[in-house]
Amino acid sequence: MIILRRIVVTVLWVAVCGIAIAEYLLLGHFQTRYQQEAQYLKRIEGRFERVSAQHQQTRRQIVRDQHHTRRLVKVLMKNSTQLNHTRAQLAQQRQTVQKLHARLSDVQQQMDQVQGELALALERESGSSELRQPDAVELERVLVSNANMPALEGRVVSVHPEWHFVVIDLGWDVVNVGDRVQIVRDGSRVADARVERVQESICAATILPEWEPTSIRVNDLARVM
Repeated sequence: MIILRRIVVTVLWVAVCGIAIAEYLLLGHFQTRYQQEAQYLKRIEGRFERVSAQHQQTRRQIVRDQHHTRRLVKVLMKNSTQLNHTRAQLAQQRQTVQKLHARLSDVQQQMDQVQGELALALERESGSSELRQPDAVELERVLVSNANMPALEGRVVSVHPEWHFVVIDLGWDVVNVGDRVQIVRDGSRVADARVERVQESICAATILPEWEPTSIRVNDLARVM
């Protein structure tokens, strides 16, 4: 009986020891798992803090950018208003310039006509011999029939460089107002002119701006272009 009791006690003691060892091992496993979870949680918290800090920084940057954008929009609107105003002024100035240019063209045309009439009047009153150079030779108008040469030619009978005019011995049977003539000497082109006034046997022509009136001489050849 005593032996049986000892066996039962031993078995119970072994069972209790086994249970204690199992609980100890299980507790160690849970402690290890707890430490791992705690470290993981700590890493998550650190990451959350970094992300939260970045979020706050980004939010502040967005607020600053919004303020900056508002200022830029105000400046842009102001500049746009000024630009529109400047464009309107520029358009008005262009219209004014066009009107002035048209008026200037009319005045220039009237001036050219008056100067042409004056040149022709002087030519009639003083005579072509007084306006020519002393050694000038009177040459009659030449009519050329060669197909490779201009059909109509005359001679410069007087030069008025102060008015940018020349008088040519071509009348209304040869040229019309607005015709262009080419002035040539020794085969070289020295100037171009535009007919402004025409009479029976002579015409007055304006020397075009790109040419110098001082380069023209009496008796230079004048070809109708």
